[in-house]
Amino acid sequence: MRSSLLLVVLMSLACTAHEPPPRIRTPDEPAQEPWSERQVPSAVQETDATGGADDSVADVPAPVLASEAAPVKQVESLAEDAYERGKGDAQAAIDRNELALETFGYPAACRYEYARILREQYKVTLREVAGCVIDDTIAEHARGYNEVMEAEIMRRHGPDVFKKVSRKAGC
Repeated sequence: MRSSLLLVVLMSLACTAHEPPPRIRTPDEPAQEPWSERQVPSAVQETDATGGADDSVADVPAPVLASEAAPVKQVESLAEDAYERGKGDAQAAIDRNELALETFGYPAACRYEYARILREQYKVTLREVAGCVIDDTIAEHARGYNEVMEAEIMRRHGPDVFKKVSRKAGC
C-alpha cells in the first residue's frame, strides 16, 4: 500500500508543472431508449413465387435485445465502471500469469530503474497508460487494476516487495 502511495505521489508531483486534467463533459443529448425492434434491414431479402419480397424470414433468428440478454451491472458513473473494469482486467491478466502495474503522469527520475528491477527480478511489467493529461476513467481503471495486481504481487513475492524495489531503484 505504501509503495503504491509513493508511486501516486511521484506521478502527481511530476504532473503539477503541467496544466490541470481536463473535465469530463456530459453529452447535450439525452440517452436513447433501448431498441424495441429490428433496426437494420436484412442484406438479403427472400422472394416469394411472384417475385416480391417475403415479409416472413423463418431462417433468421430474432435479435437479442439488451434487456433479454444476461443481466448488466448498473454503475453510477464512468469512473466507477472504469474501476470495475480495471479490477476485471487485472484478474484476467493474473489468470494468464501476466503481472503488471499501470502508471500515468510525468515520470519521476527513478521510474525507469524501478520498472527495470520489477521486470527483471519479479517478472512484473510497469505499463505507462497515459501521460499527465488524464480523466477519471484512466485514473480509476489504473486504481482498480493496481489494487488487484498489488495484492497478487505481494502474495507471490512478499509484503515488502515494493519497498525493496524502491530502495534498489533509489526512489
